[in-house]
Amino acid sequence: MSLRSRVLAVVVVALAFFAGAAPRALAHPHIWIDAFVEVLHDGPRIAGLRINWTFDPFFSGMAAADFDTDGDSMLDDDEAARLAETSAETLKDSGFFTHIWLNGELVQIDGVRDFKAWVRDKRLTHAFTVAFPEPIDPATTTLDVSLYDPTYYVEINMDAVDPLRFAGGSPSCLINVQPDPQRTIYFGLVRPTLMQLLCAAS
Repeated sequence: MSLRSRVLAVVVVALAFFAGAAPRALAHPHIWIDAFVEVLHDGPRIAGLRINWTFDPFFSGMAAADFDTDGDSMLDDDEAARLAETSAETLKDSGFFTHIWLNGELVQIDGVRDFKAWVRDKRLTHAFTVAFPEPIDPATTTLDVSLYDPTYYVEINMDAVDPLRFAGGSPSCLINVQPDPQRTIYFGLVRPTLMQLLCAAS
């Protein structure tokens, strides 16, 4: 099996296979991600979110090594682009582990924009943009965001200090971060982190 085939197999197993085909007893975390979310503005409105993931060192090293085709222990731009392309395609079926509700209605995520991958300090990072169907008025629209893998094969830990950030400008908003009061995963034992953005009229 080629290096590319090996990493594809690992990613597919990690991000798709355990969604239903594997015994539920095996669905405990094997990959860990540190994450934060940036709110993207279009004038006074919110156009979407920029999702930022940094993987654990073990998975980072494995993925980077399999895409390091020239064997220099680094990812050049072309290698990083191929890794990003593979990850984006693999994550599509799982909705990129990104769950967004606008006024309580779940947003269907069929694709993302500007998917990037890079390695820094031996840790792999993915960043991608989820655009809303149309920009929203944060004063009249409640925005709820949660990042999680329903199978709990991947554990996503939100930044403890600043999980939801503003990319340019800082409107008058309240950010409520708490364990999701309505949803659980992993046999009801884990509540994903729910971030809610509430903004006052300008």
